[in-house]
Amino acid sequence: MTHLYKPVKRATRIAAPGSGRPMEIIVTLYPGGTMGLRHKRSRNEYELPLSTIYLYAVDAEARRLKAERKGAKRQVRACR
Repeated sequence: MTHLYKPVKRATRIAAPGSGRPMEIIVTLYPGGTMGLRHKRSRNEYELPLSTIYLYAVDAEARRLKAERKGAKRQVRACR
């Protein structure tokens, strides 16, 4: 694994919330464990600690699995 000594920027496309149209996002990884996100044509950058992003991802996956299990239980009950 390579250590991060200076900021690294990458561009990516994501589906825009609501419309689904692609929009370009610039992702910046900073040394010290932070990540910045901004729209390609904007100067406003939103920085978050990587620990917060990780906890959000784990929480979202746990909620998805819980909803999946709940849906499976409903299907079993409907078949009885």
